[in-house]
Amino acid sequence: MIDTRRGPVIIMNEVEVFPYSRIEGPVYIGSNSSIGKGDNAIIHEGTHIGRVCNIGGEIEESIIHSFTNKYHYGFFGHGVAGSWVNFGAGTTNSDLKNTYGKVNVKHPVEGLIKDVGLKIGCTVGDHTKFSIGVMIHTGKQIGPLCNVMGAVRDDLDPFTWYEDGVKKKFRVSKTKEVARRMMERRKKYLPSGYIEAEIELIDRLGGCLEG
Repeated sequence: MIDTRRGPVIIMNEVEVFPYSRIEGPVYIGSNSSIGKGDNAIIHEGTHIGRVCNIGGEIEESIIHSFTNKYHYGFFGHGVAGSWVNFGAGTTNSDLKNTYGKVNVKHPVEGLIKDVGLKIGCTVGDHTKFSIGVMIHTGKQIGPLCNVMGAVRDDLDPFTWYEDGVKKKFRVSKTKEVARRMMERRKKYLPSGYIEAEIELIDRLGGCLEG
């Protein structure tokens, strides 16, 4: 079902929308994406989906960049996901505190910024991967090139291997391998020096990498 009562639904070329999906405008869906192929999709207003994305489950007022997979059930709301992110089945983020209080978001350079809003989901950097059943607390920031399992209660620096509250450094050689595998499934290839450029940029912005 496509509902345009609150705004337009823009669907670009070669998009597949499978039966029992619901899309409520305003929504934009980029070319060559699939909607509801894995699990039924419910896409609420204010959502932007890039090209070549596989989308299932529930999405609300979020931006999902190109080449990202959210194929299965789970909720993603009031958040931003970069490119080449993979959400395992059941991965869900909170966008509202149990107390209905304001959400505090920590800026990596400027420190804590208070009262950024009532409904704030998570931000996820490029090439981050989530296992099945990940639960992300309200307003968390997850850097690029992370591997995430379990409940995310803290912000995660880039290149973090996170499992049940324990943070470890995700080896650069391993991040290259994981990124390359996902990209090759789309017949894309990891540019030479890409990961090294990410490291240099991250260090310039805040020096949040250790070692």
